[in-house]
Amino acid sequence: IERLFEEMLQETAEARYRVLHETKRLAYVNIQDLLDEDGNLLPMHKWPKDAAAAVSSVEVTTRPGESEVLEVKKIKLWDKNSPRRDLLQYHGMLVDRKEVRTADDDPWLALMREINETGTQATQDTIDDDDDTP
Repeated sequence: IERLFEEMLQETAEARYRVLHETKRLAYVNIQDLLDEDGNLLPMHKWPKDAAAAVSSVEVTTRPGESEVLEVKKIKLWDKNSPRRDLLQYHGMLVDRKEVRTADDDPWLALMREINETGTQATQDTIDDDDDTP
């Protein structure tokens, strides 16, 4: 049992590493890694693995009935914001906070509660009483 537990821990650590590694690839990709010094797109077989992993789609031109790529027309990368947010959360630099409001600190919620409890409709006087504007 101890050996199986150790194997499970090792597999979990490896999976965690792979997820973090892939997340970093997406978060830190630079489109320039796919271009040569003149700004032309490198052939796909010359793309660095980290940059290639961040490509979500490639639109190409071919001759009808042939599979040879004549021209790459468009490259789309995966979104970088989501992996960056995930990394910030993982490292504890971004914490989600939830705001909970109650009828005690929100006049609109208080009004809705009153309407719900009494079964009546709000009148303009009720709305004006809760209005903080001059």
